[in-house]
Amino acid sequence: MKLIEPYLETIVTALVGLLTTLLLAAIAALRGKIQLWLAARTTAAEQQVLHLVAKEAYALAERLYIERSGPEKMKQAIAYAAEELQRKGIAVSPVKLEAAIEAAWLDFQTRAPTRTTK
Repeated sequence: MKLIEPYLETIVTALVGLLTTLLLAAIAALRGKIQLWLAARTTAAEQQVLHLVAKEAYALAERLYIERSGPEKMKQAIAYAAEELQRKGIAVSPVKLEAAIEAAWLDFQTRAPTRTTK
């Protein structure tokens, strides 16, 4: 038995090393996939928050700044939305923010009942 013991120890050590290497490779492969999945989910959640805040910003600008022109209302809406998103820890470019507010405006225009004058 003493003659086989060094060989068994070498084989067991090699097997443990091989299993450890395979386990680490599997973890590395899964880590990348998990990170992509989390990034996609975070982005979707952030997009949803962005659109909700954009709707809020549009409604607020329309209500509070009724006497102002369209570009001035947009400026106020962007300022409000940027502050709200920053408070929530979401970073969005000003162009994307403006596009989301424009989308909220278009959504409102398509859903609003048409008014007829007599």
